[in-house]
Amino acid sequence: MFSWNALTTEPLRAAGLSVGIVLLANAAAAQDRDPMLFHDRDGLTVRGHLQFGLNAVVERNLFWDLAATTNPASGFDPDTSWLEGYVKPGISFQ
Repeated sequence: MFSWNALTTEPLRAAGLSVGIVLLANAAAAQDRDPMLFHDRDGLTVRGHLQFGLNAVVERNLFWDLAATTNPASGFDPDTSWLEGYVKPGISFQ
């Protein structure tokens, strides 16, 4: 019996399976080599590191509202919020 659905999905399944096999093979090959390993010889290992961070901060009564006590005319707002991000490269020796 002719099925249009089987005719159109079988090639897609085969292509998806082929792509999956290639991706798994590349992942296995990538595990053999560490891109952050700069030097590993004579008992010295030098490795790079890269960290990313994102912080959402909300503060109430920041610094115990010290500005209102010491300098009320400063206009410092002790209730504030901000978003901060960072990239932190590093290197380690073992």
